[in-house]
Amino acid sequence: MLYACGEVSPETMDANFRLSDATCSALQLANFWQDVRVDWGKDRVYLPQDDMGRFGVSDETIAAGAATAEFRALMRFEVDYARGLFEQGCR
Repeated sequence: MLYACGEVSPETMDANFRLSDATCSALQLANFWQDVRVDWGKDRVYLPQDDMGRFGVSDETIAAGAATAEFRALMRFEVDYARGLFEQGCR
C-alpha cells in the first residue's frame, strides 16, 4: 500500500514501514481476537499459548465458549497489546 500511495522515499522509508508494520499487525490481531470461537471451530487457535498458560485459559475453555474471568483477562491483555500497536502506527 505504501508504494501504491506513493508514500515511499529514501527519507521516509524506514519510518513508514515501521508505522505500516505496526498497523497491519494490529489489524490482523484484532481480526484474530474477534474470531476466537469461530477459529476454534476451524481447528485454529491464534492466541499465544504462553499467554493462555499465564492467564489459566485452556483449549477446553475456548471449546466450551466459556467467558471465564481468566478468558476475559487474557483477551483484555491481547486487546491492549493490539491497541498499543495501533497507537504505534499513528505516530
